[in-house]
Amino acid sequence: MEERLDFDILDQLVNDHESFAIIHTDLVRVYGHKDLDVDVFLRTLWHMLDEGLIRSKNPPSPSKADWEKSRRAYLRWLRLPSGKVQVPRGQGYFEDMGPWLEVTEKGRKRWQRLVAEHQPQ
Repeated sequence: MEERLDFDILDQLVNDHESFAIIHTDLVRVYGHKDLDVDVFLRTLWHMLDEGLIRSKNPPSPSKADWEKSRRAYLRWLRLPSGKVQVPRGQGYFEDMGPWLEVTEKGRKRWQRLVAEHQPQ
């Protein structure tokens, strides 16, 4: 997993929980991940969930079917047949669907370590 993507996801969640779609949209619009494929992003989230860096807040334990339903709905909102990124500018956010995620204590410690490593000396 790319450490910068890992950090940017943690950075978004360190102060509040967010929907997976808001996280992806902000990664593209704000964090400079202009070509971040939705499926690559979701695989990164699942890896971070497995690692215990983040957890699903609502629903607490989304099934594969929940993730797939949310993925399809998000791609429809993006008007894409695949995960190719074309996040609409100025169209707000897609926040009504999908798992909402939050950082765990382990994730918060990883974020703090990464911040400290990248501070100018």
